[in-house]
Amino acid sequence: MTKNFKQTTLVKSWRRILPSVENTLIGEEEEEVSAFDLANFSKSFTGGENVDEENINEWINCDVNDPELERLSDEQIVSGALGTVSESEGEEEENDEVNEVKQVSHEAALQHIDGIIIYLEEQDDTTLCDKMLLKKLQSQVKKKSFQTKKQQLVTDFFADK
Repeated sequence: MTKNFKQTTLVKSWRRILPSVENTLIGEEEEEVSAFDLANFSKSFTGGENVDEENINEWINCDVNDPELERLSDEQIVSGALGTVSESEGEEEENDEVNEVKQVSHEAALQHIDGIIIYLEEQDDTTLCDKMLLKKLQSQVKKKSFQTKKQQLVTDFFADK
């Protein structure tokens, strides 16, 4: 079985192996190169003497059955990049267990903001606007933290035992 593929694919593959390969194989139009031609070409390199057409076809088809290296449509690539889920994938996820989202506490958020503020103050290229924005966020988180806390009464310390 002989498989044909684009010449630029071969050139790019050889450039990765041998960066010194010149542009002698690139023409104006893309033409198909057979595995036989590639095997003959590889014999001109050190270590390529034992390469035959079967080796070339095996190399090209080595990832065909790998489920992680499947060909994706343009829609799948875009939805993956945007983080959206297609209808068929959404149905599969409904059947799976629901992943619980762990909420970050106000105290943990405040610690992280404090760390970022300290980091930015150590940097020379930080603008005043960046620092003021973080200070504003810090005050908002502190306010929410204080609102969620309950103040104890003095009488709570003298509970009957």
